[in-house]
Amino acid sequence: MRQIATNTGSSTEVKARIEMMRPATLESTPALHNLPSNGRDSVVTPQSPIRKRVRQAQHPDLDDIESLVELWAELGANLPRAREELIRELPSFAVAEQHSRVTGCASLYSYDPQLAEIRSLGINPNHQGQGQGKAIVEYLLEQAEQLHIKKVFVLTRVPTFFQKLGFQITSRSLLPQKIMKDCERCPRQYHCDEVALELSFQP
Repeated sequence: MRQIATNTGSSTEVKARIEMMRPATLESTPALHNLPSNGRDSVVTPQSPIRKRVRQAQHPDLDDIESLVELWAELGANLPRAREELIRELPSFAVAEQHSRVTGCASLYSYDPQLAEIRSLGINPNHQGQGQGKAIVEYLLEQAEQLHIKKVFVLTRVPTFFQKLGFQITSRSLLPQKIMKDCERCPRQYHCDEVALELSFQP
């Protein structure tokens, strides 16, 4: 496991948090991301009695975000992010929580005033199937629209999840900023199985 520099001592605490949320096997995880089709943040219904909400990440959430990012990077779903990078980009993150405990996260990373990416999406495997992934993505899309960002894209191995939220398949060749920034340091760059999708906002 990659060692993580923390401000609270060694990487032992981060490893412990990861082990608590790690599925017994990769096959025991329904998907590489949460793939719910129901549920909204802060909504409780008779059909979905799980209380959850999505909010802007705060500094006390950093350790939980780091653990989620590390877990899904190990499972091959996301790129790893150094703690220093997470600290720097913390304002771009949103988190889902249940009973005041962070159970999912993702970030809206802006490349320029017209283009942003939803990345580092991951849900605690013990809390999958409850609508949290959908709620986080919708929260970030609302943020992007409020910021007048024209287009949001994702690179994912579960395109159907994002297609249900309005994304359309596109070509990675149309995303030069992404290719230059992240894909060149990805170990799978020459045999990538991720699909590029985008969502454009109406003017």
